[in-house]
Amino acid sequence: MKKHICFAVLFICAAVFTLAGAGDVFAHGVVYDQKLVGENTLRVTLRWSDPGRKETILITSMVPRSWKDIDIGYEVSNGGSDGNNGSNTRDINLNMFLRPVCIRLFDVNNYEKPIFKDIGGHYAESSIHHLHDAGIVNGKSDELFKPKDTVTRAEFMAMLVRAVKFADPGRLSKDGAARDDFKDISRHWARDYILAALGGGLVSGFDDGHGGKAFRPDNPVTVAEACTFISRAFNPRESRNGLYEKLKQDKWYSGTVKRIFDAEILNTKDEIYWNFNEEAPINRADCCVMLSRALSK
Repeated sequence: MKKHICFAVLFICAAVFTLAGAGDVFAHGVVYDQKLVGENTLRVTLRWSDPGRKETILITSMVPRSWKDIDIGYEVSNGGSDGNNGSNTRDINLNMFLRPVCIRLFDVNNYEKPIFKDIGGHYAESSIHHLHDAGIVNGKSDELFKPKDTVTRAEFMAMLVRAVKFADPGRLSKDGAARDDFKDISRHWARDYILAALGGGLVSGFDDGHGGKAFRPDNPVTVAEACTFISRAFNPRESRNGLYEKLKQDKWYSGTVKRIFDAEILNTKDEIYWNFNEEAPINRADCCVMLSRALSK
């Protein structure tokens, strides 16, 4: 009897842990929103990802790192909120930069501290930092990002939809997500993201064998699928017509994967190219590299 009880407790705990980790792509701490005001002004608002936090965020510096990159420094005041739920806004004159700009936040009192313990010095650190600060991705916990972990199709949809809405808040409206063609997402945590992507023409499903469609949300997303979804979402402009010896030919995804390389969302110097396989699952780090570059084009 005790063994059965122990097994039941362990099973319940495991289920709760799994569900709690299913949608772990929300950012933590300070993140930012952006809005184009007129033709040449970008309005950037720093806010808490947790609406329960009310401390005032003070913007202390805005430092250009290049013609496309801006570091925004902040610190947190313990004196309470200023009436705007702690948020703070600054305008950036875009005449000084190449568009679109890429913004990275840093706490001036902890400048050297990485947002996650396991990405310091990682090839994708800058991309992970970018997407985290934009509120698009988060870690597996407050301290770990686990860049080598694979990504499910549902998790990728959550990242992709947030990235698209960050770049263009008017896209993927709720009205466009009214169709519900997939039979395997009715109770899934990512249902709204998947339907938004479906309504925007970013995804298609699989034949479920019963005259309907399935999305297979918990399957790992492959490199080819990630390339396809990003190409549909961002319609990237190709800057070259390259030859890439490791890309497979005459596959359903061949043209799209080549386009991703020609648009420099991936390149032959990336770690993913070392053992390139379009049909293999993509990891969290490489997803961030691709989405960050797509947003920065």
